Amino acid sequence: MLYTRRVSGHEPARTDISARAVALWAAPIIALVALATLLGTIGHEPTPDPLMALGLIVLGASGPVLIVGALLLASLGYGSVFRRAYDDSPEAWTIQLTLGLALLITITLSVGTLGLLIAPVSIGVVLLGLGLLARQVMARERGAWSGARVSRLWWLALPSGAVLLVAALSPPGWLWDSEFGAFDVLSYHLRLPQEWLASGRIGASEHNVYSYLPSGIEGVYALIGSMTLAPTDGAGGDSGLLAGSGWRAIGAQALHASMALVSAWTIGAFVRRALTRAEVDAVHAGRCAAIAGVVFLATPWTVVVGSLAYNEMGVTALGAGAMLVAIEGRIRPLWRGGLCAVLVGGACAAKPTAIFFVAPVVGVLLLGTAPLKEWARILVPGVVVGILMLAPWTARNAVSAGNPVFPQMTGVFGSAHWTEEQVERYQGAHRFEGGLAARAQTLLWTSPDSSEEDPSVKRWRGAINPQFGVIFPAALLAGIIALFARPTRRVAALLLLGLGAQAIAWMMLTHLQSRFLVPSLLPGAALLGLALGGVRLRRSRGPLLTAWVIVIAAQSVMTIRIFASQRSGRPNFGLFGGVGMMRGEPYDPEVGRADPTAFINHELPEGSRIAMVGASTALYITHDTLVWTTWDASPLGDAMGDAQDDVNAWTRALVERDATHALVDLGEIRRLRRSGWIDPRLTPERVSRWLESLGEPIQTWASGGRTRQILYRLGE
Repeated sequence: MLYTRRVSGHEPARTDISARAVALWAAPIIALVALATLLGTIGHEPTPDPLMALGLIVLGASGPVLIVGALLLASLGYGSVFRRAYDDSPEAWTIQLTLGLALLITITLSVGTLGLLIAPVSIGVVLLGLGLLARQVMARERGAWSGARVSRLWWLALPSGAVLLVAALSPPGWLWDSEFGAFDVLSYHLRLPQEWLASGRIGASEHNVYSYLPSGIEGVYALIGSMTLAPTDGAGGDSGLLAGSGWRAIGAQALHASMALVSAWTIGAFVRRALTRAEVDAVHAGRCAAIAGVVFLATPWTVVVGSLAYNEMGVTALGAGAMLVAIEGRIRPLWRGGLCAVLVGGACAAKPTAIFFVAPVVGVLLLGTAPLKEWARILVPGVVVGILMLAPWTARNAVSAGNPVFPQMTGVFGSAHWTEEQVERYQGAHRFEGGLAARAQTLLWTSPDSSEEDPSVKRWRGAINPQFGVIFPAALLAGIIALFARPTRRVAALLLLGLGAQAIAWMMLTHLQSRFLVPSLLPGAALLGLALGGVRLRRSRGPLLTAWVIVIAAQSVMTIRIFASQRSGRPNFGLFGGVGMMRGEPYDPEVGRADPTAFINHELPEGSRIAMVGASTALYITHDTLVWTTWDASPLGDAMGDAQDDVNAWTRALVERDATHALVDLGEIRRLRRSGWIDPRLTPERVSRWLESLGEPIQTWASGGRTRQILYRLGE
């Protein structure tokens, strides 16, 4: 296995790699690829040659693996800046990686906000991290790598890891019904990086309110395009991250998937450190660490969001790192508070809801494991560093909107370019109107405003969502067991407090979407590991370990079943078709008659600009687009407000913005109207009257016997 030989004097240490160590790492990789190949054949008629699936997986993963490897190694380098603060920790390398990820996010946002999202700077950001890592590795004389054995129980992560791999290699927007075909990815998680690459700046855009969020992970997606010299001629579906075969977009998904792996490993490190501090033997602590990490990774929600270019896994990776630092008694209080703030601040830069779902857990662990006399030394640097970590976001918003946290706290800092009606509509859609009983019912059972005909993602919006499996009931049982075991009593109590704080935050501060509970997997998975570690009698460990393995098996089976059900049981067509398929390539008129994006990309002339009315998922359209979110003011809505009945004036408002065509989704307009989420001036009746003035449509697309989208040519 891999180990470091310790020597006396100034003779440098030598790291030996035995054949057994190589096999130890190669075996799971081979098994992972084999399982992924098997999963890659699901849903095809006839079943494709497994060698074809293997080739697609290996070739498809080659570019993304290089991207992920470079960014993770650079993150390790950046994390080495603080190495002296935590060098005595047995989990120093895990802490270093998570700290480095937080710093990489902050550095990327900083250079992007300054308008330096250009290839030389982006490459320099990565090279600097790699250089710091190289200096650290060459300078260290002893203890560079741990020789501790990795528990064989980590092999249980292979089934869910294989699903994660195959799903991450599928084109964005192909998978996951619960995410409505990755709607958020197509409208802003990858769309905004495309715009930033075209402009060379990470900035706020009045047509997309989500650009005012911190966007730390999306900023790193843009860094991927810049560091790999992606062509930046516009934000269309054949440039930036989608240029060529789209391997950079797959790389963005692979990076997010790698953060899921980092999250799982770091949760395991937290459990291992908590147990070794409680004097549990190292072998058993490693076994418990594996259980906690694998439970997290095997949960369907982890694989669903982890395989998309989302930002949740950035929250969980940095949140788990902060939990680990919080209980590490070998780090001095000043440093412990500051490093936790780096990690929590990075998590908030990834997704601002981390302030509700990560900070409480880290806070109770940080203060609950420290004497009262150390609290001031922990909190003061924590507050200062946390503010600094969010400075790139707040400064950007203060300059562009006059409100450092826009679109939040508009009553305090102002509503920027939004009207009061927009503010109320946005806030109304992002809060839950029911009382406490309805909120509790939504958390623990079904949503009270849903019916049996609704999709599961609407009915099961809380902890009982099928994509959580059985983890929360198992976590509560584990918490009770851990509370009655002396070695784990304190940490288990703190984790249960943190889990309760997350539940309250979800009920009172969000609009009750199941995906927002994903950070609750951190204390939930950790409790399973702690419960097993707290069992003193060896004869009692076996039954509990068996129970937890059954939980992992159940989670893995549910993950595979959900994956196999995608796209009516054909989840791998996207894997075989690639990003080009999403653009309508290779093109055939029959494809165009079935898919608006394919038709627009191949049937409309060069220089076309499409105004998207109702539709907002423009990621794969190769022509220029005029697109806005439902919360933002649109030129069509403004024209309808200014010229109440002049339909020609409505058209001129779009033509003056260089629009040559309009793609209209009447069904989406009606749905948004029922929800109260759309500009009240854009009523279905007024839009229908406007469409009548445009004459015959160029093309109409229908689904289930109902018109889905319509394409019109706009007059002069």
